[in-house]
Amino acid sequence: MPATSTFAAFVTRYYDKVIALVAVIILLAAIGTLAMGRHRGAAEEQDYLARLDALKPAHPTLEPVSLVAHSNTLRQLAAPYRIAIDPGRTAGFFVPESRVWCANRSCRKPIPLASTNCPFCQTGQPVELKEVAGYDGDGGGIPDKWEIKYNLDPLDPADDARDSDGDGFNNLAEFKAGTDPLDPRNHPDRLGLLRVAKIEVTKLPIKFMAVTKMPNGNRIQMNVLEPGAAQPSTYFVVTNQMIGKTDFKLLHYIETKERRPSPVTKTLMDFTIQKVQIGRGGKVITLGLGEDASESDYKITFVQTLDGTSFETAGDGQFTLDGKRFRVIAVDNQAASVVLQNDADKMETTVPKL
Repeated sequence: MPATSTFAAFVTRYYDKVIALVAVIILLAAIGTLAMGRHRGAAEEQDYLARLDALKPAHPTLEPVSLVAHSNTLRQLAAPYRIAIDPGRTAGFFVPESRVWCANRSCRKPIPLASTNCPFCQTGQPVELKEVAGYDGDGGGIPDKWEIKYNLDPLDPADDARDSDGDGFNNLAEFKAGTDPLDPRNHPDRLGLLRVAKIEVTKLPIKFMAVTKMPNGNRIQMNVLEPGAAQPSTYFVVTNQMIGKTDFKLLHYIETKERRPSPVTKTLMDFTIQKVQIGRGGKVITLGLGEDASESDYKITFVQTLDGTSFETAGDGQFTLDGKRFRVIAVDNQAASVVLQNDADKMETTVPKL
């Protein structure tokens, strides 16, 4: 029998066993390769860890960072060192005289600092800025000469906004007003910082209701509509007595006779006219019996722009500011301005709207 036929017959008979054998061989080879690879990986990992453990830092101990240089630099930036200048210094053998270039570009020779004209070309030299009247070296708004007079720093613009005496006005405001920035009693006029926040027109809340004749005089019944009240309060007052909680005082009771035709019979009859006069400050108002007041009142709200405080006063009220007494003498409701008068010198000041 030929060999080929024998091999084919063998494969045909045992092909499944051959395939199983080949699969087993491949599986064993794969397991062996996996085991060898795992062993090799473990060895490489151990070698890597050993090399990591063998590493030594160049600087095992970290020195703390010193911030001295940083803080010194910040301090020098905040207050730079200034070179002292001796104005009385004179030139000598070892001390050269200060010189500048001539302002003439075609000359440009060194000339003495104080020269007004170049000794070589006779060109006039520019005046140093600090010699100009009103020169402000720091740009804060106050001339150097004024700052030096009151021991302020002419090179620090923050000085201009500082309140050196604690009176509520900064040094710039004191300079503009011509006052002493170091004396809290000498400050700009606060009246100039007063503004009108609001003007309210109010109806006079007082009404003359009745009169009772008493042995010692007349007792007048006055009705007052208190702020926030729905119904008026009744007060019985006599001459020169304050009316309730208001600022008004009963000044006079006036009774007159008037002869006129009767509205019923049309014949002439005598009628009694009863009136009272009430006053507040220099203002006098006449009220008829049972009649509403024909005059209006004002409630003025002032605000002090220096500190934001506010206060109220009537249309003819008074108040004190910086020890001076002022009274309201006129109210312009359209422009919302008020005219004040100083009791001491009778000077009038218009306070504008905020």
